[in-house]
Amino acid sequence: SSHDPLAGEDTFTAEDAGIDLINETVGPYKAPQAMGIADYISLFTNDSGFEIGLNEIPNLKRTLEWTGESDTTLNRILSVATQFDNAELDFSFDVSGTTVVRRVINIHKRIGADRNITLYVDKDINKIVTSGSIYDLYTAITPTGGTPESKDGETVDQHPITLEGYQWTDPDGRYMLTKEGVLLDPVANQTWSRLLAKGGAPSVNAAYINRVVTYTATSQATLLQSALSDLKTHNHEAVNYETDIAVLPQNINIGDTIHLADEDEHLYLSARLLELKSSYSMDTHTATLGDYLIEHDQVAAQYRQLAEQIKNLPKTIQYYPWIRYADDDQGTNMSALPAGKKYMAVVYSN
Repeated sequence: SSHDPLAGEDTFTAEDAGIDLINETVGPYKAPQAMGIADYISLFTNDSGFEIGLNEIPNLKRTLEWTGESDTTLNRILSVATQFDNAELDFSFDVSGTTVVRRVINIHKRIGADRNITLYVDKDINKIVTSGSIYDLYTAITPTGGTPESKDGETVDQHPITLEGYQWTDPDGRYMLTKEGVLLDPVANQTWSRLLAKGGAPSVNAAYINRVVTYTATSQATLLQSALSDLKTHNHEAVNYETDIAVLPQNINIGDTIHLADEDEHLYLSARLLELKSSYSMDTHTATLGDYLIEHDQVAAQYRQLAEQIKNLPKTIQYYPWIRYADDDQGTNMSALPAGKKYMAVVYSN
């Protein structure tokens, strides 16, 4: 907290309701058997005052292990959620007056829903800024796994596993695993090899950007899948989007997916609302979007389809009224002017 007497400002952050999760730490842990996500969370939040509320994945079980020296309780239970198919947690509180009387952790497969709402630049959005970065790009990975436990009777020290000597062929034909245990992406190397800077041609077997990564996997099959997943994530330029929102609909909640459109730039995205901060004293609202995905121009396609349907509609004959005035019902002294006439005739023609 801070107190500024000159500006007349007092600033504070209230975190007491969750201080047990934020400040308390937990040590290494290895599950004795397969356990559910609620079992892990209850174990790590024991004596914190929190209880499990909604649980959308009660039947899924995992045997997990954490070898780090210590971690905060909050980080540990978030790690648990990640390892249960990227489940998501939310925290709710029941308050009586100024006292928190109940603390609840809810477990979701995924928070939020797609609201089918599209925000447009120059209407709901001021601008969408696109930026790219190759800071964390690599085209090859040398993975190392965990150390298998010694079997009964073994006296030789175990070493961390690698992919050296592992036999694997990419069914799509893009990635290659060398006999030394290095996973390569020759396609990405055609774009990012340093040999291109000298005017040369990239080699299939050389000039890769290599990353050495350590995993907890204790089998070569699991180690390969972890390394392959990371290589697919980092073998291309990372593109980020920053959206300056002018008007955010009031019915949007944390976790919801919205759609963004910059028609002049032919840019169409979907994004999730990750954070929403409101200042009631300053009357400001800041939304943080993430998990951006590029979408096709679905709205424009609908317009084009509608235009095609209208174009193919049968042309309607238009009729116009023809009005004349006369002295009798036989049309005597017919005139376009009504003065002095007792009868009027209306005929529609094209």
